[in-house]
Amino acid sequence: MNVADERAETASAACTVFHFLRSSPCAESEWRVAPEGGFQNVTEWCKKEICWNRARDSHIPFVTDLAPELIGRDEEQLTKKDAQTQQSVMTSIQIQTMVVELGPAYWQALRAWGRQRQLLSPDEDSIVSVGGAMPRKLPNEKQCRRLAEIRKRLEDEGFQYS
Repeated sequence: MNVADERAETASAACTVFHFLRSSPCAESEWRVAPEGGFQNVTEWCKKEICWNRARDSHIPFVTDLAPELIGRDEEQLTKKDAQTQQSVMTSIQIQTMVVELGPAYWQALRAWGRQRQLLSPDEDSIVSVGGAMPRKLPNEKQCRRLAEIRKRLEDEGFQYS
């Protein structure tokens, strides 16, 4: 039995337990969560405390081979956090690559255009000047992020580099 089969078998058992439309009384070997008369709206039934009490008291036969595939909440959150950190690192590398690939001539032109239209604060002007001074000066990670933000804003204002 592979993982997909185990998941399907467990899901099938859980679905049987939570089956909500049934007009006939259930056999002893079947699980029943829904009231005997059935319930027309599953979303309303699932909001009822009695539904959750019956579900809690039901015994779903989980496949034992599935247990190693399940992870706890802490592990899931850690995995998500690691993925976000990894994505942040990749994004940072991509931004730095973009800044360097545009080259100093681009940043010099952007700076001149922004200064001419008084669209750069003194801090932004200083950061863009670092981009224009490559390879003598290389912008750090934080400066690259700011350069990307400034670039987007000035391009939205109409800057075009040819």
